[in-house]
Amino acid sequence: MKIKMADGSTAVMRRNRPGTKSEFIQQAIRKDVTNIDEILTPPDGQDEGVWKYEHLRVSIKESSVAKLGSVCRRVYRIFSHAYFHHRTLFDEYEVRF
Repeated sequence: MKIKMADGSTAVMRRNRPGTKSEFIQQAIRKDVTNIDEILTPPDGQDEGVWKYEHLRVSIKESSVAKLGSVCRRVYRIFSHAYFHHRTLFDEYEVRF
């Protein structure tokens, strides 16, 4: 559904199906794909550790939040390996999209 804003621009209103989690990051990307700071900033009132952990798509236990740094570090290493050792694939993708 498109909504006409007061300044004349239009915004896309997307609703999540009942029972699904909100898509905060996806909404921020659709709003402005170049605004990385807004995309990566958790919503007001959201615990940052829980925010990061949820986006890894695993169940959260209070005792698991302490492991978040280690998990993020490992994911970062995987992505950095993929980027630096398979750079041509990333470049080809960027050209297409």
